[in-house]
Amino acid sequence: MSVATHWGSFVAVVDAGRLVRIEPRGDDPAPSPIGPGMVTAADDSARVLRPAVRKGWLNGLPRAHDTARGSDAFVEVSWDDAITLVSDELRRVRAQHGDSAVFDG
Repeated sequence: MSVATHWGSFVAVVDAGRLVRIEPRGDDPAPSPIGPGMVTAADDSARVLRPAVRKGWLNGLPRAHDTARGSDAFVEVSWDDAITLVSDELRRVRAQHGDSAVFDG
């Protein structure tokens, strides 16, 4: 399976459903040596497996500068719910503050 990242283009080698190594694609003139590190990152204990949202935010607490930020618990949500929450929030910010309020880089 081919994988394109900002480190270059690679081929993911999978065995029994598990990523075992990453190899540079032959047509990438300068793949980064960082790419193969994706193998260990794929199963790292710090990897986020499901989307999660701050509990207070879900319960309607203020979106910014409230006292729960940094200490509030996170609640896992489905991917569909996460996509809806993000798209709704992007629409809200754009409507309130204009397109330039959204940084996408």
